Amino acid sequence: MLQLLQNRGGSVPPAVLQDCSDRKQLKVVLVLNCVGIGTGHLVVHAALRVLQQRLPDVKILVLGAYSFEVHPDALAVETRVIGDMGLQVEQLGDVTFLPDFLRQRTDEWKQGGLWPLMLNSWPCKNTSKAAPMPNRPAGSGLHMQHSRVMWPIAAAHMQLARDFGPAGFGHLTEYPKCGNQGEEDVVDRFFGKAFESNPRVYQAANRPRRIRTSPCALSVQQHHQIIEPRGPIDGWVWLGNGAGEAATYPLVTLRSHLVRLAEQQLFGDSKLQDFELIALKRLRMRHETTGEERLIARRFWFHWLGVALSPIEKTMASLWPCLQCIHATTGMAADASLGGEACGHNRWCQNCETCFELLGQGWHLASMADCLVALFEQVAADRFDKVPAEWFLPPDEAHHECGPSCALNPRPGL
Repeated sequence: MLQLLQNRGGSVPPAVLQDCSDRKQLKVVLVLNCVGIGTGHLVVHAALRVLQQRLPDVKILVLGAYSFEVHPDALAVETRVIGDMGLQVEQLGDVTFLPDFLRQRTDEWKQGGLWPLMLNSWPCKNTSKAAPMPNRPAGSGLHMQHSRVMWPIAAAHMQLARDFGPAGFGHLTEYPKCGNQGEEDVVDRFFGKAFESNPRVYQAANRPRRIRTSPCALSVQQHHQIIEPRGPIDGWVWLGNGAGEAATYPLVTLRSHLVRLAEQQLFGDSKLQDFELIALKRLRMRHETTGEERLIARRFWFHWLGVALSPIEKTMASLWPCLQCIHATTGMAADASLGGEACGHNRWCQNCETCFELLGQGWHLASMADCLVALFEQVAADRFDKVPAEWFLPPDEAHHECGPSCALNPRPGL
């Protein structure tokens, strides 16, 4: 797997640095913000494998890697993934410390000729539940409890632009469509205009994302193979999108809320809307031998997100193994002889629910890796072939200190 090298502390594996004397070198330091379960690490590894073939005369040296994340379950996964991949990554906790961290490292990175690359994907919960204003030009949803962590990342981009210049750093930012145009405009102002990315082109599950980068205007090509979404996996096959749907890829969007939909359908706490019922119908599988039907198993999620057989799947299986037989009311382990039912019969077990909630915030491996390949190709062309890239310049303004008492927060105190 990818070897991440630090420019201080630790030893540098000599195999990574050999035969570099006659090659162009780009010395990179990675900063992964709101890294979640660590799919960004797999994306970097996959992109560099492609670039070894695409840019054989360019050596991309990752000389430092730092990540920010606070969710304890996500951190547990990322820590194991880092170990399994043999990476050297400093996990630095809360992303609100990012601007201070950059101030401490700016001189060191400039003296070392390092090119900082920011990989960003902050939480997007509740942006659509902001105050019911038709436009929200101030982007109030981005000042809410989860999504307000955008602001220290925005401050970091402004700081890097001042210290390194717009071409002196890059970023790859992934974010779903915002609650409305006002919030889109705010994100555009700090991270640039977005283009659409969806892993449907790999026959994977529907997962529309808006990608913002610097350099801009990337020419993204498909370097990873399409998958067979139906399986079989462990004797189970996906039942498809339903009668009358011609699409062979899963139309359902893999997000964390699907766990809650299954529970609401089981308990009848609230009536599901038609589109929610359709989503659950598109998440069913059938056993090839017995004909039994259930909600899809976690291995379909891993397969559709491009992380099957990866350290992420291995880690989640170790930390949260499927409970197999559960109490439908709680999702906890049960004895089949005492009224238990299979995980996925009506709902998933609590361990699978934990996995799905974490996977719902991760990156699709192939689609994001191909975006990163295009970004590095643009940087290499600009640096080594004198083909000017278009760089995004963020605004130069004061850091917005957002929090529960922020005047733009539609839910003061939270």
